[in-house]
Amino acid sequence: MKSRLAKILASVVLALSLIVGTIAAVAGLVMESNDVYNDGGIYFREEVAEELFQHENGTALTYAYRLSTGNISDTQRARYEAKLSRENTNLAIEVVTENGLEVILTNYETGAYLYEFESYILYNDMGLLLRAYLQKDLSAKDSFAYVMPIVDFFIAIRTTLIWIVIFCGLIALSALIFLLCAAGHRRGTEGIYRTWFDRVPLEIVVTAYFLMFWFTVQAFDSFRYQDGWTAVGIISFGILWVVLTIFALLTLAVRLKSHTFLKNTLTWRLLKLIWRGVCLLGRVLGKLPLYWKTALGFTFFSFFEFLALAVGRPQMTAFWFLTRPFMIAFLIYAVLMLRRLQRAGEQLASGNTDYKVDTTYMPPDFKRHGENLNNLSDGLNHAVEERMKSERMKAELITNVSHDIKTPLTSIVSYVDLLKTGGLDSPDAPQYLEVLEQQSARLKKLTEDLIEASKASSGCIAVNAEKTDVNVLLSQALGEHEETLRKAGIEPILRPCEETAVIFADGRLLWRVFDNLFSNIRKYAQPGTRAYFTAEIRDGRVEIAFRNISAVELPVTGEELTERFVRGDASRHTEGSGLGLSIARSLTELQGGTFGITVDGDLFKATVSFPRA
Repeated sequence: MKSRLAKILASVVLALSLIVGTIAAVAGLVMESNDVYNDGGIYFREEVAEELFQHENGTALTYAYRLSTGNISDTQRARYEAKLSRENTNLAIEVVTENGLEVILTNYETGAYLYEFESYILYNDMGLLLRAYLQKDLSAKDSFAYVMPIVDFFIAIRTTLIWIVIFCGLIALSALIFLLCAAGHRRGTEGIYRTWFDRVPLEIVVTAYFLMFWFTVQAFDSFRYQDGWTAVGIISFGILWVVLTIFALLTLAVRLKSHTFLKNTLTWRLLKLIWRGVCLLGRVLGKLPLYWKTALGFTFFSFFEFLALAVGRPQMTAFWFLTRPFMIAFLIYAVLMLRRLQRAGEQLASGNTDYKVDTTYMPPDFKRHGENLNNLSDGLNHAVEERMKSERMKAELITNVSHDIKTPLTSIVSYVDLLKTGGLDSPDAPQYLEVLEQQSARLKKLTEDLIEASKASSGCIAVNAEKTDVNVLLSQALGEHEETLRKAGIEPILRPCEETAVIFADGRLLWRVFDNLFSNIRKYAQPGTRAYFTAEIRDGRVEIAFRNISAVELPVTGEELTERFVRGDASRHTEGSGLGLSIARSLTELQGGTFGITVDGDLFKATVSFPRA
């Protein structure tokens, strides 16, 4: 279908079949109108011969008249006799007296004739009669010799012409269907391919098509009576018309397939331009305050009222009265919509934040105000929920902080009392001192984490971003924690990025993020399992993932785990403070990255993502 050679062959076949079929159809219609299928062409031959005699050989009357009168010079006589000779005309002519007894002039002796033309009276002093016959052999090269054989040929094949028309019609239809299916397809090109001709506006193509048709008809009408132009003109202009028709059909097919039939028109472009102008005017008017819109509308309407009253005709007065009901209906409609908005404001003021304004069928300005009231209701509900959530988090924060601080303080106070009772010389004194050291270190670490979490969330930490190789930093962090991970029964597996993964980040802060995530895995991962540390580039970002299996059930979501003092260990028996993940998220976001946690059953996954440098 996409072969150019196949398209060319199909076009040639279509053109030839159309030309041959058209010629056969025209010839058949002409012969049908002259009753050829009934009388075998007798009447048609006579009509054609008479037509040729009238238009092309009527000068023979003049030649015969002048020769018979004798009032010409010898030179003219010789020229006229040459014109009427058997070598130059197939007409047999004789001039006789009016009574037909005496032959004045003849250009033949004997012969067979096809047709005898009407007799003509030559008015002179003698009163002569002219008789003309068409020779049967048509030996002279005049118009009869060219036309009459063609007439006889078409008469002979008059029945075959019907089958020629049917055959050419089927061939032309098949070729046309092929070309229409292949139109717009091109080898090596996906979709519909449009040439420059297919991009020309449709009105220009149609106008050019009909102009060529008009020129074809006018040119044929001008040349059809000139010698040698009849057959050549019919064929030339017929071919031109067929080619134009094929091009028109093919470009219409391409436009329909590419869905540009209407879009690629001057009318569509003009309507689109007008629509854009209307939309622009609407946007400009839409940005105006409501009072300006009202003033412009009232002024515009009043102007038409003034014109109607100024003209003073009864029709204009009737127009004024007819517009009153529409204006009253619009005012009532506006008042009803305003009352609907007023009712919504009253409901919100009374504390009913769930009330929604029905903005259906409201004018644009009223609808926008109604949507604002609905958004205000949603905003109030959201603010209330956030406030309740904040209060709940504050309560939980106080509870968690007090619990995490109270636990080491209680141990410190208890063991200090034991030391006071037993003294430093007691056998258990070293054990008591070790516990005091652990609990004081734990309290110190908790205090430092609280300060760091506060700084990270408030953005009070200076960030010195520079190019940082994630693979190198991740490998160094794993090397720092590998021994402690293996002691905890966790096998670390590192899978760095295959490409160079460079980001803009503060290496010191990013190290702190990695350190918190490694510590979190060491504290909460299931012993005897593997932990995976991977880095990869995805959609222009470098993603670092930490995966492990949790030792305890995780009843909270990943988002909740990043809140302060939220721990996967609900019993809070482990050494963690619940601040590590919160600090990691704050430090990551402070550097322009994103931090996310995914919990799937016992699978814990922390993802740190930065744009690739």
